[in-house]
Amino acid sequence: MGPLHHSDTVEFFQRLSTETLFFVFYYMEGTKAQYLAAKALKKQSWRFHTKYMMWFQRHEEPKLINEEYEQVPVYFKYIFT
Repeated sequence: MGPLHHSDTVEFFQRLSTETLFFVFYYMEGTKAQYLAAKALKKQSWRFHTKYMMWFQRHEEPKLINEEYEQVPVYFKYIFT
């Protein structure tokens, strides 16, 4: 049995749950699947912060934005075990 038909497309990954996309992103490092999971997460308005190695998503538009402050966003943090 091989991979699912068209499982290597962004459209396939967009149908997966957000949790599944995070799993693929963190556990399939360096693969095309990781790249496609990242693209699908970006389409859901998630953004990856390379300094913190975390995905962030705004809960709502910030009320105040300046050089030092922005309302705290919703985030997903991978816990290494």
